[in-house]
Amino acid sequence: MVDFDSDLYEAKWVAEDLIERHETGSLWSDHMILTRTAWGSRSVEAMLIEKNIPYIFIGGISFLQAAHVKDLLCLIRASASNHDELAWIRYLTLWPRIGDVTASRLISAMKEMGTMNEALEQLSNKLKKDQQKIVDGPKTILKYWNEPTKALRVGGEFLKPILSEKYDKWDLRNKDFDLLVRLAERYRSLMRFIETYTLDPITSTVASRLDNQDVVTLITVHSAKGTESPVCYVIRVEPGMYPHIRSLGAEDDEEEERRILYVAMTRAKNELILTRSEGPSSYSYSYGDAAEAYFLSDVPDKLVEEHWQYEMYLEKDDDFLT
Repeated sequence: MVDFDSDLYEAKWVAEDLIERHETGSLWSDHMILTRTAWGSRSVEAMLIEKNIPYIFIGGISFLQAAHVKDLLCLIRASASNHDELAWIRYLTLWPRIGDVTASRLISAMKEMGTMNEALEQLSNKLKKDQQKIVDGPKTILKYWNEPTKALRVGGEFLKPILSEKYDKWDLRNKDFDLLVRLAERYRSLMRFIETYTLDPITSTVASRLDNQDVVTLITVHSAKGTESPVCYVIRVEPGMYPHIRSLGAEDDEEEERRILYVAMTRAKNELILTRSEGPSSYSYSYGDAAEAYFLSDVPDKLVEEHWQYEMYLEKDDDFLT
C-alpha cells in the first residue's frame, strides 16, 4: 500500500514506476491499472499521456476522448492558430445555428488572414450581431496565453453555459476541467500543454491498439473479471471508493463493494500494488462517513509506504514543463 496526499502525485508515482520497470526489461503489457470508476482514473491517464506511456483504456470513456474535454481543448487549439480547421469547426459548431457548412465558410475566410487578430476581426464581420460572443472565446484565451492555468480556467467558465446545456451530469464533467487546470500548473507554456494533451496518444485509435499490443491496460474493476496481469496497480483505494460513497448505509450494497475490491485485488499474478490519496479530490475529504466504513482502515503500518506531495516540487526544475 502506497499513500499520497495528492491524486496527481499518486498518478506521477505510478507512471514513473511503470517507466522504471519497463527500462529494466518488463513489457508494458505486463502491467494493469485497475480503477473503481472511469473518472477516478483521470489523473493517472493524464500522467500516462504526459510520460508517453502507451496504454489502452477499457470500461469507460478515455479522458481525452470525452466530448466536453475535446470541446475545451479545441477552443485552446483554435486560439493558437486560425489555420487549425478541425479545432475551429468543433468550436464553431458548438454554437446555435452554426452547422458544418456555415463553419467551413467562416474558417475559409479566417484562413485568408495573416494574423490571429485579423482572423478574429474577419470572423466578427461575418457573424450576426447576436453571435458576437463566439469571438470572445479565443480572445479570452489569448489574453491569458502566457498563463496556462488561467487560460484553461477562463476557457472552461466561458464554455460552461453552452456545455452544461448540451451534456448531462455536468457537475461530474466539470471536474475534468478542474483536473486540466491542475495539470496545467506544471507548464509555463500553453503551447507545450496543447502539444502534450491534444496530439493523439498512441491508444486513442483502434488502429494503434491493433498495431501495438505492448501497452499498459487501464481498466475499470467491473470490466476486469476474468483478466489477469503479472503486475497490478489498484489506484484510488481510499475511503469513498471502497466501499463507494453511494453504497454507505446499505448492508447488501457494502458487501457487493467488498466483492468488487476482492476482484480488483485478485487480478495480480505476481505483484499487487495498492495506491491511495487524500485531498480535495478524494471523498474522504468531504464525507466523514466514508472514512468510518473504509475497508482497508486496519492495514498494518509496516505495509504502508508514504509519499508526500511537496517532494514532487522539490525535484529538479525540469518538473515544470516549458
